[in-house]
Amino acid sequence: MILAIVEGAFDGGRASDDVQGLYDPDLRERRGVYYTPEPVISYIARSVDHLLRERFGCPDVLADYGMIEYETLQDVDGTPAPVKKHSHRVLILDPACGTGSFLYAVIDHIRETYRTGGNAGMWNGYVKSHLLPRIFGFELMMAPYAMVHLKLGMQLAAQDMPEEDRVS
Repeated sequence: MILAIVEGAFDGGRASDDVQGLYDPDLRERRGVYYTPEPVISYIARSVDHLLRERFGCPDVLADYGMIEYETLQDVDGTPAPVKKHSHRVLILDPACGTGSFLYAVIDHIRETYRTGGNAGMWNGYVKSHLLPRIFGFELMMAPYAMVHLKLGMQLAAQDMPEEDRVS
């Protein structure tokens, strides 16, 4: 089964069906495990991208790396004191990421923006400085967690692309 997961990591979700098949249907229902088709995932990612551009004025949309300043209270010598902090303006969260199909689609959308904009050479620096600090996925079940970890790790290293398209 592990071989099927590794070979199917970039198969558009079919490996997700294999992982879900490992679990008792009652357990899957209790834990809220459902398969989301790739066209639905793509639509959601593109819709979020559109909303960020049109309604929130983020020109770089999902690829946005702008920062905001905010104030919070921090304990200073036992007394709460206001402290200014910075955060990325756009954070990406999948609270129940399963096998990571939504996060994969978002990263793919951002990477394609870099490739078509002639900025492919900046991808590795962008991932380290601006993407990893602002992308979050949570998963409770171990098999999907292991799969998403492998799948996104390979994607971020461009191992899902033809060798001639990879940027070192």
